[in-house]
Amino acid sequence: MAQYSGLSRAQLTFDYLHTNSTTHEFLFGALAELVDNARDAAATKIHVYTVPKKEVRGGYLLCFLDDGEGMDPGEAASVIQFGKSSKRAVDSQMIGQYGNGLKSGSMRIGKDFILFTKKRNTKSIVFLSRTFHQEEKIDEVIVPLPSWDMDSNRPIAKSAKQQEKYLTEIDIITKYSPFKSEKEIHEQFDKIDGESGTLVIIYHMMLLDNGEPELDVTTNSVDILMANVDKDDDSVPPEKRSFRAYTAVLYIEPRMKIYINGSKVCTRRLASCLYKPKMYKYSSNRFKTRSEKEAAKAYHEAQMAEEKARDAESKARDLQNKVGPVAPKDQRVALRQAQAQAEMLRNDADIKKEVAETKKRSLKEPKVLNFVFGMNIEKRKLDGMFIYNCSRLIRMYECVGPQTEGGVNCSGVLGFVDVPYLVLEPTHNKQNFADAKEYRHLLRAMGDYLVQYWKDVGIAQQGVTKFWENFGYLSPNWKDDPSEDPKFKRKRAMQLPLTIQCDQCLKWRTLPFSASNINKEFPETWNCNMNPDTQRNRCSAAEVKQNIPQGFLKKESRTAEEKSQKLLDDISRKTKELEKLQNVKTVTSRQQANVLVRSTRPEAARSSPSPTTSISARKSVSKPTPRLDLPPPVRQAAMRRTSQDTSAQQRRASTEERAPPQRTKSTPSSHRRDSIEASPQRQATKTSPVKRQSSAPTSTSTRADSARKETKATPPPPKAKPPPPPKAVPEPKAYPAKVVVEKALSSNQSTVPKSSEMKKPTASISKTMTPAQAAAKLQAITPSSIKVSPSQQPDKDTAGAPGAKVLEPPTSVPTVSSNAIAAVREQKGLNQSTPITSPAKVDHPDVVSKQPCPLEKPPTRAPTKPPTKRTSSAASAEESESEEEVPQKKRRASTTAASPKVSVSDKEEEEEEMEVTQNGVPENGTPENGVDADSEDIGKKVEAKIDGTWYSGEVVATNSKGAGPVRWKVKFDKYPRDKYDKWYGMGSADLRIPPVTPASGGRITETALAPVSPGRPPQVVSPAPSASSVRSEESVPEASSTTKPDAVSSYAQTQQNYEAISAGYRTCLRYFLPPSWIMDKERISQMSIEDLGNFPLDDFFDHYERGLRKLVSNFQTQANENQREADNAKAKLSNVRKLISKLLKSINEDIDIDPEADGDEVDMLLEECVRQATQE
Repeated sequence: MAQYSGLSRAQLTFDYLHTNSTTHEFLFGALAELVDNARDAAATKIHVYTVPKKEVRGGYLLCFLDDGEGMDPGEAASVIQFGKSSKRAVDSQMIGQYGNGLKSGSMRIGKDFILFTKKRNTKSIVFLSRTFHQEEKIDEVIVPLPSWDMDSNRPIAKSAKQQEKYLTEIDIITKYSPFKSEKEIHEQFDKIDGESGTLVIIYHMMLLDNGEPELDVTTNSVDILMANVDKDDDSVPPEKRSFRAYTAVLYIEPRMKIYINGSKVCTRRLASCLYKPKMYKYSSNRFKTRSEKEAAKAYHEAQMAEEKARDAESKARDLQNKVGPVAPKDQRVALRQAQAQAEMLRNDADIKKEVAETKKRSLKEPKVLNFVFGMNIEKRKLDGMFIYNCSRLIRMYECVGPQTEGGVNCSGVLGFVDVPYLVLEPTHNKQNFADAKEYRHLLRAMGDYLVQYWKDVGIAQQGVTKFWENFGYLSPNWKDDPSEDPKFKRKRAMQLPLTIQCDQCLKWRTLPFSASNINKEFPETWNCNMNPDTQRNRCSAAEVKQNIPQGFLKKESRTAEEKSQKLLDDISRKTKELEKLQNVKTVTSRQQANVLVRSTRPEAARSSPSPTTSISARKSVSKPTPRLDLPPPVRQAAMRRTSQDTSAQQRRASTEERAPPQRTKSTPSSHRRDSIEASPQRQATKTSPVKRQSSAPTSTSTRADSARKETKATPPPPKAKPPPPPKAVPEPKAYPAKVVVEKALSSNQSTVPKSSEMKKPTASISKTMTPAQAAAKLQAITPSSIKVSPSQQPDKDTAGAPGAKVLEPPTSVPTVSSNAIAAVREQKGLNQSTPITSPAKVDHPDVVSKQPCPLEKPPTRAPTKPPTKRTSSAASAEESESEEEVPQKKRRASTTAASPKVSVSDKEEEEEEMEVTQNGVPENGTPENGVDADSEDIGKKVEAKIDGTWYSGEVVATNSKGAGPVRWKVKFDKYPRDKYDKWYGMGSADLRIPPVTPASGGRITETALAPVSPGRPPQVVSPAPSASSVRSEESVPEASSTTKPDAVSSYAQTQQNYEAISAGYRTCLRYFLPPSWIMDKERISQMSIEDLGNFPLDDFFDHYERGLRKLVSNFQTQANENQREADNAKAKLSNVRKLISKLLKSINEDIDIDPEADGDEVDMLLEECVRQATQE
């Protein structure tokens, strides 16, 4: 090194001390750097305290004293080297990695610091002072480092030069430090208890603009506060205002006691402070920056080690060649040393090569992190994510996912994650992460898992407000603290485990719940012996790890159509943004702006529609052409969606042009069930689907008069009128008159009047009438029509339109023209053998017509051929084509027609197979072979067994003809479609009559599932009203059933479970009954389920705990009395034995016994004396 003394060196200037200190924007982060150094030094406790000192700036000294490993003179010298750290190691759990925390942290707090440390019988000082450099006008960084022997307090300076250096260092320290003599300096070492430890003293504090120190140490004697933070600002969390609160959560697993001004900090484990915590394992390959750096560094080190090993091996071989077989001893020694050195370097190279390969393989392995979320029921306003790195807090209260939106969704949730160094690298000030991109990715992932946790806990389902009210958050202001009412405090305490750290072994113990522990302040010296849990009341017992349930992220997969739709939306949004950017014009003067405004005004006037614009002009819709540069599937989906929207707009425009809709309030459902109101004036304004396409509308009065004439005379079955060319108008499918009447009665519950005229009833039909009486009643009132729209719903947009045709109750079967069927088949692409099952499946509702069918006599039944079932392909085609009408059906379901004119509005009624109608009667009105539609068993509630599970349903048909047993056809409640109906024998073991529930008014509850038909999975649908349900309602009053159990079980089994749980509840109450409880065991045994639900468990627990404490106290008192009696007896026995031994010694001096003996040997000697005396 001597030959390089004249060369230039890179040096740190004095200005760098200030520059380095500015990295700490958060002042508590600078203080935490000194706490981290104590933790890395394996300290078990650290004291942070202040000492008043008026001579220094700020008026006090800030001290950090720990009992760690300390530093010897060599390690203390490395402290002043910026960037050098001995803590860097593979998989190191130490916090410090950069060798910069002490210098940057202390210089941020104050201008100067002095460090006292002890280790291995030596003690040293590190003095870094900016005041010294400023006063002496020194640009270089000079740090005095004197050292002493711990026993003799003599300086470790052997040579004269070292003695001179020592004196210079002492002069600098005594001049610019608070300690003005060598004696005061040695007194600071006495504050370090034990053989090792470190004391850091910072002085000349940084001041605010008002001249006060940044750290407030006077407001709270046991805390250090931020002086520039408003106390009334609710947006500042306590961890950013109080150093005590900050150090309580500084480490994810606190294993070091922290004292501030002599008061111990109650450190917190976040997992123990959360309600309903849940852990999620997150795996990702995105975190590669840190791993790539480590892999590159390991590869470089392996190459360097390999070169050194090869060089040493070459030297050993060369030396071996030079030394012959007979060589002097010194040469043989040198050869062996060279060979040993080469072998050692080779082993080191192999190890480093293996480490490099391991790190290279780890690049492809996903990094796994544990996300923990929970509800902060103590302070709900404090929510967000705590991000730790190697168990040290880096970021806190980071809002992710829905928390960034500011609503109540996911608010109050606290989460944390511990990120190792190999995943993310922190910055030098340990307040952020170096790779901002990967850190943002981590926050996005935590946001996704936060949404999953919110779904798992189910708070949104029960209500967010209700959830927080249960824990005492009664104020509408979200930031208000919870209520301090004892019942709410008790409830919050019962939901959170009480954990406390032992002051001796530093293990965490969970205490059992007790009402006396609420708001109780435990002593700072609490240890395991004070634990009421007998299994964990000693320090040697193992610490119980908290069991946090694990959750899983459920990703929602999107279909190809949804992906293409999202792509289209993104393209449309980007296109609009691009157009806006292209339309922007740069204006450089006021004159250009005026010209631009004048030029845009006429265009706006021309483009704006005038009030007199025709309706047809407003209804014109331009069909945009999708972009040709899109992918073919996306372009086809866009064209199909555009054409559908255009056709829907045209239909709405045509409807609005003919008759605007009139909306009125719906009548109560009870009125709709009791009567069907009739209004002749409203009936005359009803619209037929045919007339919506008619080009020559007729007047309403003419149609009404013609309808009345047709009612008086019963004409033969009308033929289908020739449809206006060029459209083919198919006639509706035939329905029996009885079925039509029953459908009208059953669907009356879903009809709502469309105008205020419906409030004047002219006639009503009782629900208890037979179908024949209902038909006669309908014939007596004003003629009306029963409309079946293509969508099976009332069309409110065409109500009251001119040209609407009134249809009378049918007396004959209407027919469907062959031209219409052919047109429908041609439109759907079906062959001639495929049947058209329902007019509801026609694509265009405008081509459906309805013929008048006077209702005078019941239909005649004649045997017909069994209908052909429609194929699955036709059904699927019809379902796909009817999807466009679903929104209109849902929108129209809330309105109804006037009088007995009704519409079948249920979607499942459309999809139902039309070859079988209600009660097993085919469409032509003829019952099946052996089916008795008038049996008294129809309408009974039964339960059928399918695959070992009972399903509830209703008998809709019976088969009692022939010599065989009577058979019942069962329609299931939850799935009333005919394809699910099933026949059972009346005495079959798979059929039973369910018990009657009082809550449902004699009707059994509905089950959650229905039998599954072969080849098709079960679907949850709403049952449509049927004729069988109408007949059952005529005989059994309808009552609301609110019980719908999720599990498939019968009522009997559910009731049995309720009784079993209630019985177990009563048994527990009787077993733990306190002596002073207001009830006895007999009264508890007679309590009902409602009484058990309202049972005061809190008072019960209080009485039980009070009685238990009293009982234990009595036992303890009795045990103490017995112990005192035993001690008295032992004392008396000892005195008696001493007297006996003295007596025996006085009688016979030859007896070898101590006069003060009081053991068993006195008894034995006395027994021997008594035996000898009796023998003599």
